[in-house]
Formats: sequence, structure tokens, C-alpha cells
Amino acid sequence: KLKGIINILVPTIVRSKIQEGKKNFTDSQGEVTVVIIELCEYDKICQKYNGKDLLDLLDKVYDGIDNYCEQYAVQKLETVGRTYVACGGLKVCESEVDPRLLGNHHTVRVSDFACSVSSFINSITLKDGKKMKIRVGIHIGEAVVGILGDTKPQFSLIGQTLYRAQDCVQHAAPGKILISQQCYFTLKSKVNNFGFNEQKIEASGQTQTCFTLHKRKNMKR
Repeated sequence: KLKGIINILVPTIVRSKIQEGKKNFTDSQGEVTVVIIELCEYDKICQKYNGKDLLDLLDKVYDGIDNYCEQYAVQKLETVGRTYVACGGLKVCESEVDPRLLGNHHTVRVSDFACSVSSFINSITLKDGKKMKIRVGIHIGEAVVGILGDTKPQFSLIGQTLYRAQDCVQHAAPGKILISQQCYFTLKSKVNNFGFNEQKIEASGQTQTCFTLHKRKNMKR
């Protein structure tokens, strides 16, 4: 099981470089799609659940999201408390993926992933009877990956693309998926099974155009 966890978090090519003693490894990945998922009302959930119950809940949540990562060929990067970060289009990861899963552009796969995860999370009922919700932010752009740190090396994504995805998730309403304008244009050019609603946000000192994303019903690619 431990080996399986390591395989999920660190791609083969990166593990081999660590084994070769190549520390602080970095590699440009070109264009990728970053998705950030935040659990809504996380602090309230922590207050209502004891340690074991909270651990069981988070294990159910993150194990479910991990399964969707595998289904849509999306690479998990990290989980920190309420936040889950993943990425589609990483060259160091997709060389290991079943080619049949790579038929769609990574922005399409990440968007499908986000919609499936949102539905899954909304199926979980909390102790107070409310449905669990997440907010999601997605952005497409250039990125670099690498192993950072000597004592506790970590596979990390570096670049403005991550920060733009953070802008999106911070402005997403509970239960909503907010994508950047770049993601919107990419999806519009690739598929027709998503619906969009424009939303202006203030981020990085300027007004940015984003879009809430939802899956259209009874639509086929």
C-alpha cells in the first residue's frame, strides 16, 4: 500500500531521478491545467467531528477524489487540510497513463474530473444533515515541476498558473467550479458539453473575467 501511495504522489521519472541522487530536479512541462479543490466550511466540520470521525471523513473524501484522478488521468499533487491540488497535462506523468485515457485535451479531462468530484462530494451528508460542498478553481498555463527540499523532498508545481488557479478557487461560490478565461476558450474550442456563466473577479490587482462551469445534461461529445 505504501508503494502505491508513493506511485500516486511521485511519477516514475521523478522517482528515478531521486534514486539517482539528483536533488532539486526541475523540468518545464509546457501548458498544463491546474485544479484546486477546497472543502467548504472546513473549520465548522472540524469542530463537529472528533479526531477519528474527522479522519474517516477526510479519508473517504480524498480517497474518492484520488479515484477520479485515476479515472480522468489527472495527477494528484498534494492535499493540505481543506485543499486538494491536482494537474492535467504533466508530461512527466502522462507517459505512464493508458493512452486511451488521453484522447481528450487535459483541460477537458480536468473539467470532467471537477464536475464528477463536485457531484461525489455533494452526495456526502454531514452530521448536521447538510450536504458537503466544495469550491473549485481551474486555470491553464505554463508550469514547471520539480523536487524541492533535501530533508523532506516534495514533488511540486511551480509557476503563475498555480496562483491563477488559486485566484479562481478563492472567488468560487460554495458548490461551484470557477475557471479562467483561458480555460473557457480552450473548452469552447474542444467540446460542447459544458455550460458557462461569466463572472468578474478582482485578483492580483486587476479585474479578471472568469466563468462558472457546469456539465450540460443529455449532451454528447
